[in-house]
Amino acid sequence: EMVLGSARDCLEMARQNGSTRNLNSAHLAVRLSKITPNRAQIEWYKALCDGSEEQLGYYDTFRQMRTAKREHAVNMSRVVLATFWNGM
Repeated sequence: EMVLGSARDCLEMARQNGSTRNLNSAHLAVRLSKITPNRAQIEWYKALCDGSEEQLGYYDTFRQMRTAKREHAVNMSRVVLATFWNGM
């Protein structure tokens, strides 16, 4: 009788944890879709800098901050991505 009760408890906990994992996966997918534009902006910026005539690369271009508005937007995207991944 005691074994039967604990087996039921284990099965109930497994059922609850299974749905929790599915919900966590769904929430993660939604959060990831919200930060995807930030990742795309950084990839665009890297391609833009790597293809420039000066060929400084995106890191050096970012550090020089020639057009502060663009670099500020890229930096904000970097902060959003860092916050997301630090929360994982």
